[in-house]
Amino acid sequence: MAASDFSQEAESKGFAWFLGVLGAFSVIGIVVLAGYWSIEPLSFNVVAEAKMTQEKNNISASSPDGYVYPDGYVFGNTLVRIAETLLYKQGGYLTNDVGVPGVLLDNIPAWEYGALIMLRDGASALRNHLARAQSQSAEDPDLAKAEPYFYYERNSWALPSTEAEYEKGIVALHSYMRRLVDPTDKNPGHFYSRADNLWQYVEIIIKRLGGISTRLSASTDRYEAYD
Repeated sequence: MAASDFSQEAESKGFAWFLGVLGAFSVIGIVVLAGYWSIEPLSFNVVAEAKMTQEKNNISASSPDGYVYPDGYVFGNTLVRIAETLLYKQGGYLTNDVGVPGVLLDNIPAWEYGALIMLRDGASALRNHLARAQSQSAEDPDLAKAEPYFYYERNSWALPSTEAEYEKGIVALHSYMRRLVDPTDKNPGHFYSRADNLWQYVEIIIKRLGGISTRLSASTDRYEAYD
């Protein structure tokens, strides 16, 4: 066998080893990244988050602890925090991913769906009930913008992407909160903490929990049937 043949064989084996090592490291990297992205975001203190938002926006206050929270401010800020967690947690928003490892994951996309349902229900309740004095009153302009953005399809990766639409909803919620905390605004934000308004929101949550309970019961029955 000529020396050139040995050289070509060595080159081909070396290239094959290179591809093998590269593939192995790629698989390891994908597995590690998938594990990191699958870590569920931590829960947060809603009042502490509202306080941080006021500090970040330099909102003056006169309460004993230096902070004042108008009715609805903590609720609105909680919706913002949920939306921001969906978009800016480790790995970002994964439900609309078309590449690895996001497309291979299911736990966090399921978590995102649950958080998104909470966000949509809260935004709808705020727009249609909590921020309106009565059924005939005018709706808040920023909330009228925010709610539809959060109802945009949750798995769109093309233009406009899901993330881009949800970010617009976050901006609109921030605008509502700024008007809510500023009574001197020409069009101040409102939040009516009445029992009937709250009950309409709680009723939505009760129905959600009832639906989940029914699905869990049905799932348990199917499992026991195969046991």
